[in-house]
Amino acid sequence: MTLARIERKPTPTPSPTPPPIHALAPVQARSLPAKTRTIVPRAAGKAAQKQPIKHLGANRPKPPVTVHTSPSPAPAIPTPGEGAGAGKGAGAGSLGSGTNGSGTADAGTGAGSGGAPCGAVDFSARGPATFNAKTGFYERTNVTAIVHYADGTSQTVALDWTWRFKSEDLDPFNPNADAPMFFQFPPRSQRASEPPAVQYIMQNSKAYGGTRLRSDCPNIPPPPSAHP
Repeated sequence: MTLARIERKPTPTPSPTPPPIHALAPVQARSLPAKTRTIVPRAAGKAAQKQPIKHLGANRPKPPVTVHTSPSPAPAIPTPGEGAGAGKGAGAGSLGSGTNGSGTADAGTGAGSGGAPCGAVDFSARGPATFNAKTGFYERTNVTAIVHYADGTSQTVALDWTWRFKSEDLDPFNPNADAPMFFQFPPRSQRASEPPAVQYIMQNSKAYGGTRLRSDCPNIPPPPSAHP
């Protein structure tokens, strides 16, 4: 017969003895460098080529009318010599306006209702100007004129001389420029041989390229903005 006995053994002691928990060195947190991201802008799409049309002699936009309230003016106190209206034998002594002179439009001899004939000129050109290194100018040989007459008819003519600009910003056909539209006269040697439409433009243009025409007449269409 085999006999067995249950005995309680002591808990073994580990070797080496681990350090107490409170004696452990604290862990230092590391700060990582911030990551940066560079955003590259996407290139803008290129617009299709346009053919700008510039209007010569268009009326300037009128500013809005602003009404200011003001107190009633003080009554005028006449002084000696004022208010003497009638003269002897002269009838009513007003300095008012008389009737207009004879004649029509701007051909009359009086004040009339004219001032300038009705009409308008539009110019168009396609593509950018070409820089000429010999002259130092940006040049165009593709300018077309559209002449609008007082009776509502129009005529288109291709100009046969070179237009020159000192810079691209002075080229009114450049879509990125805001230059004023001035007519450039042809060389003197060929002015007499130009067609009637060009003769009409020259007769109604000032020396610096401005126009004498009134484009606010009923038969004159408004200037177009641009078309491709």
